[in-house]
Amino acid sequence: MRASKVMTMVATIGVATIAHGQSPFDLDPTFVTSIEQQGVGSFALLDDGDILLSGSIKFPGDQYDRSTARLNYDGSRDLAYPQVTYGGGKLTKWNDRYYVGNGQGIRRMWSTGNLDNGFDLVSADYIHFLQGGDYHVFPDGRLLITGTHGLSDTVRGYVGLYNLIWITAEGRLDTTRVHRKCNGGLDTVKELADGSFLIGGGMTQYDGYPVGNIIHVFADGSLDTSYHTSVIWNWPACFYPLPDGKVLCGGDLVFQGISDTLHLVRLNPDGSLDGTFNNLLDLERSYDQDGVAPVTSITPLGADRYIITGFWDRVEGNAQGGIALVDTAGNLLDDLFVGGGCGTYWDGFSTIGGINGLTEAPDGSYYIHGYYHGYDDGTTNGAMQRMVSRLYGLDVGVEEAGDVDALKVYPNPAHGQCTVQWARPVSAGNLELVDVLGRVVFNAPAQGTSKGIDLGLLPAGTYYLHLRDGKRWLAGGKVLVE
Repeated sequence: MRASKVMTMVATIGVATIAHGQSPFDLDPTFVTSIEQQGVGSFALLDDGDILLSGSIKFPGDQYDRSTARLNYDGSRDLAYPQVTYGGGKLTKWNDRYYVGNGQGIRRMWSTGNLDNGFDLVSADYIHFLQGGDYHVFPDGRLLITGTHGLSDTVRGYVGLYNLIWITAEGRLDTTRVHRKCNGGLDTVKELADGSFLIGGGMTQYDGYPVGNIIHVFADGSLDTSYHTSVIWNWPACFYPLPDGKVLCGGDLVFQGISDTLHLVRLNPDGSLDGTFNNLLDLERSYDQDGVAPVTSITPLGADRYIITGFWDRVEGNAQGGIALVDTAGNLLDDLFVGGGCGTYWDGFSTIGGINGLTEAPDGSYYIHGYYHGYDDGTTNGAMQRMVSRLYGLDVGVEEAGDVDALKVYPNPAHGQCTVQWARPVSAGNLELVDVLGRVVFNAPAQGTSKGIDLGLLPAGTYYLHLRDGKRWLAGGKVLVE
């Protein structure tokens, strides 16, 4: 049954790509969910093409919200999945199981929704309660948990509130580790390449040492006292480490001496603000009186671009909700997201609208998830989109030879000069060549029905051709460079 589902998934991908002729990151209209309310906080792709969701999710006919749910590849609800109430927070895959948080604990479950009875944090000795925070999963199943947690280990002296604790793969307090405390809740945690961690929160002291709201701790949880940021308010929501030791940080951040609230910044290896980066990207949540507009995820698109998601409805003064493209210097780019982005809705208490995260699928498509009704991609596809959507990848529009709307390349394969030809004349078009990492390696005006390009300086490999008229997608193709 699962094998047939996978084969159906592959076939659907091919049909959708050829039939709709969409631009990259336009909505895939073959994916539609029936989720009505609240939203999706975390997302995981399963090996069979199904989708696992965590959040506060309500389908038609539900009396109560579900904390986790499973969707089929087309977005429909998997009716065999039970109504689970022990999730709602971050999903993290571990081997063939998933850790899921709920703000007051962490459970481990199978993709079927059944609990893994080999992990029992609820009744663990020495743990009085768990509250908030984030967690990191080690390869062996152990956990590092942030937040504010009540411990009662009188044997080793861990009694009271602790903010960084270690949990065994069985769901017990790790009595071989040193648990740490600070004077405020710890939140976001991100492991770095050397096994140390960046942690964001609302603290001014850690283990009695003065700190900013972002700290660097070593693999054992001890503080790196040489690292210091001047973040004094609000919260870091995500970290993206860079190869040179710098780190992109998204959230709502107030730095000492800077009047503006910053949403996307780059930090130097010592924690200081990198002045060579555009730390002042203007994100606005105009529908919210508080105006909080955090960046919630950072995803690389090739080597020179990042997709950011979050809770805003305007970018640099332009209507664009929840998603944007920036370059490596933090400057806004507008060559992918040409519509208004995600919409807002009234959840019964306030107006909300934003995207929590972006996930790339093995087939090259992308999924977004969050709290929104409607997604404007510049087409007419998205009026009923809610909480989860699938977007086309960079190779959308790449069609088989012989299709009248496809770009023709000759010679192909090529190793120098080649000619790109299309069926319908254009007067003010633009032809771009994109590598497999999403980087634009050639971009030039295009007129008439053909254009010659020189591929001689490009490394061997497969490249994708995109023909646009302004921001409107016209045709696609591909070329193999020898």
